[in-house]
Amino acid sequence: MVNSNIFNPLGKRDLFASEIKQALSAYFVNMGFKAGYVLWNEGEIAGRMISIISGKVKIFRPLADGKSAAIYIFGPGDTFGFMPLIDGSSYPASAEVVDDVEALVMTREKLHTVMKQKPEIAIFLLEHLGMRLREAFNQIERLSTKGIVPRTAAALISLSVQSKGYGNLEIISLPVSSREYAALAGLTPESFSRGITRLADMGIIHRLKANSFQILDHERLLSEAKNEI
Repeated sequence: MVNSNIFNPLGKRDLFASEIKQALSAYFVNMGFKAGYVLWNEGEIAGRMISIISGKVKIFRPLADGKSAAIYIFGPGDTFGFMPLIDGSSYPASAEVVDDVEALVMTREKLHTVMKQKPEIAIFLLEHLGMRLREAFNQIERLSTKGIVPRTAAALISLSVQSKGYGNLEIISLPVSSREYAALAGLTPESFSRGITRLADMGIIHRLKANSFQILDHERLLSEAKNEI
């Protein structure tokens, strides 16, 4: 995906997102959500399928110490939230708006109505879930073989496709805290910090401020993410 999805660090697009939106376009409602708004909590049954137009959403689980552990970051083009709508179970994690979001939204009831009218939609969505599962297995394999620098580079390159451009500058910012983003990359906060320092020492990135970086050499960052050098 070309977004901040840490499970797809090389920026591959969600191949099914546009097809899903096209097939269900007549049934979606355009809605906006402010940063901090909780779309649903872990364990809730009533939910909605979300297709993001702009902004980011964090999928997370609360921790015993009152903090939270981010599991996934969704951005523009991503479609999510429909698994419990299909199998009738509750949500396994909570969803919170990170940046103000504009999205196409469909309720559980509407999706069930659509699937009764068009059974092929259910197969389409299951293909989408299968792709996500395959991505998760690929991520586990990557995390088991890569070192700190490649993991950190992969975590940053996944953000570069939505980076802000200022002339020839490429600026990226973490969508959540560095602690949460490190966890998404399979790193401890300390290891993530060391990876950032190493990439800066290599002249690949420049630390601007907390959770904000300038990419100095995009090709070398991508090469590190692929673990080629």
